[in-house]
Amino acid sequence: MTSENPSNNFREYGYRFVVSAVFAIGSCTSGLMWISFAPLANTLEKAYGISSYELNSLGLLYSGLYLPSSLLAQYFIDNLDLRSSVLTASSLTALGAFLRLFINKTGFGIVIAGQVFAAIGQPFFLNAVTKLTVDWYRPKARSIATSVLFAGNQIGVVLGFFIPSLFVQWNDTTPIEDIRGQVGQFVTFQAGVGVALLLLVLSFFKSKPPTPPGVAAIRATENFKEALRSSLLSKDYMAFAVGYALNLSGYIAFSTVLDSLITPLGYGDSASQSAGTAMNITSVIGQLVAGLIVTSPKALRTIILVCFGLNALFQGALVEILRMNVEISFSITFVILGLLYCASWPLSAEFACEVNYPRGEGSTLGIMNSLANIFSIINILILTRILEPKTVEAAISANLYITVCLFAGTVLACLSRNKVHRHEAEVSLVNERIEPLTQTQGDERTNGNP
Repeated sequence: MTSENPSNNFREYGYRFVVSAVFAIGSCTSGLMWISFAPLANTLEKAYGISSYELNSLGLLYSGLYLPSSLLAQYFIDNLDLRSSVLTASSLTALGAFLRLFINKTGFGIVIAGQVFAAIGQPFFLNAVTKLTVDWYRPKARSIATSVLFAGNQIGVVLGFFIPSLFVQWNDTTPIEDIRGQVGQFVTFQAGVGVALLLLVLSFFKSKPPTPPGVAAIRATENFKEALRSSLLSKDYMAFAVGYALNLSGYIAFSTVLDSLITPLGYGDSASQSAGTAMNITSVIGQLVAGLIVTSPKALRTIILVCFGLNALFQGALVEILRMNVEISFSITFVILGLLYCASWPLSAEFACEVNYPRGEGSTLGIMNSLANIFSIINILILTRILEPKTVEAAISANLYITVCLFAGTVLACLSRNKVHRHEAEVSLVNERIEPLTQTQGDERTNGNP
């Protein structure tokens, strides 16, 4: 089933929902693989005798490997095809999940090896979001489509905190072998999800429809190195890319040190878990709502800057709000932070593609996400050092550091001009096709034709 735009003969196919669903499941699985061992920290330390450093390495691997694997993903997305990228991501994710099956036979090292493959595969999903929406969706539907696909990864993160508790439950009297058996059931579930994902991609995922939905889907492919170079030299794009990266890295770093930041203020582990859950759930809601309310490319920058600015303000007020020790204020604050942090991400991806057009979506999003991961590593290391004293003063200093990063990101994003090159190219082509049609109809009337 298709819908056709009579003004330009571009088409939008119903099969786009199948492609989007498979992609969203893949991105969700990637998020699940990334975070799913974090809630099991105490379990893994007890059952396998590993250190906190080894546990933390599971998350840092994703940030550390993002830049090199992102370059390869950018090439696949912009110079090969979307199916190649998604198939690569699914294969690496499935391989990483499969290796985890051997945790009880070879030890925890095999989990780290599996994490490496899954981490390499993640950019092939995350950098491909805007490429999928431009190849399958008409321009007016791209914002909501991008928001839904972005939310897929965040849903995976939410599930990554929830699902492990369904498989692994123990107390101080539970034998270690029983705990290891429960972990074995959990990694078997993960492997099954990985295999199912790979089969879905092989069976149902297509790179693009027979007829494109808009002009952005039919532009000529630019040389990979040239696209990368011209993107890095674009002042508007790079100002916005760094601003976005500072915002996203602020969220990642804040989420990572959340427990260490709020504990000196009188909050325990349960409060930290509640805050993290509230932020993750509301982040999904925020992304979906943002995609629904923003339908004009020209409005993207304004909404993004409002979210960035309000986010920095609420982050700056966080410590004082928490020191009030009022439960409702605690809950509302983290709900608002979750909404503001994450609502801007899919909109930022769309705006960056507008500013950086005609460079490919893979390169555009890849550079932004790579910068965010580099900043995340730096911020986590700095914040960990700041919070070492575990005092109220340290918590205030850490929160101030995050706030400064967010304000800096907002200022840099303001420096980028509201250039919607992709939208202008699409409007221009439509006008070029309508004008000859109008002229022909006028000539027919002049000649006496109805």
